[in-house]
Amino acid sequence: MMEIKVSYDIEQIIAEKVNSGEFETPEQVVERAVRLLHERDREMKKELEALLREIQKGVDDIESGHGIELTDEVFEEIVQEARAELVAENRESA
Repeated sequence: MMEIKVSYDIEQIIAEKVNSGEFETPEQVVERAVRLLHERDREMKKELEALLREIQKGVDDIESGHGIELTDEVFEEIVQEARAELVAENRESA
């Protein structure tokens, strides 16, 4: 059995969960919180790995000669298109 110390604020949150009847014991509250943290970390790792794969695809495309060079002119064109889309969206929502 492991004993842990928590801050007063966390202790109050745990007590609220038990007093509400949502959990029977403080241990159940902590166990659920740790499981949720673990699940979140696992999902974030999956998302990061997917993002890294997409970045690598982009790097591979560039290295194989695909893609365009982002010159000042190309960048300005992208900015102008984005501004035009924002103006159109604002008109639609008004």
